[in-house]
Amino acid sequence: MLNMSSFLESVLAEPLIELPRLEIIARGILWQCNNGEHQYLLTKDHNYRWSVPGGYINPQNTLENSWENGWLAIQNELRALIKRQLRVGVQEIVFLRDFTFWRGRDETKILGFHFGAEIEKGAIPKYDQSYLKAEWANIGRASGRQYYGNLFQDIKDLDFDLRTGRTARRKIRDMENY
Repeated sequence: MLNMSSFLESVLAEPLIELPRLEIIARGILWQCNNGEHQYLLTKDHNYRWSVPGGYINPQNTLENSWENGWLAIQNELRALIKRQLRVGVQEIVFLRDFTFWRGRDETKILGFHFGAEIEKGAIPKYDQSYLKAEWANIGRASGRQYYGNLFQDIKDLDFDLRTGRTARRKIRDMENY
């Protein structure tokens, strides 16, 4: 699996003319725990597919940082995006997956990230017009919906990690790799 650092290094190794055609997408799988059960914030977009909060991040804000600060810059951009869209903050962010693809119509390289984060205790999201619908769902209610790509697999993986306490190990591994 290609990790974030090696992908960004390959992007920066290409001629600078490629940089304007890079887009970064970040999606946060936000959770809260109610009575010992994890619930995930699901959103339905204008294409009638289920997703999670997130969107585009300005590549210049992340690529201008040193490699040591690149992970922190992406986290800060994701925090700001969630704050704008939902008016809530998130606690510690856990990296789940990165993915890349080429958007054929304009040959743009897309770099995507899925993160997990618990919303601040007691916070109530206020949804903007970016979504047709938003709801909290446990893993059972989250299954059987039409999602983008491997998003539901990431939700299942995060749910497993939260139930088994693996997120602490994931956080340590993320800090070592990035």
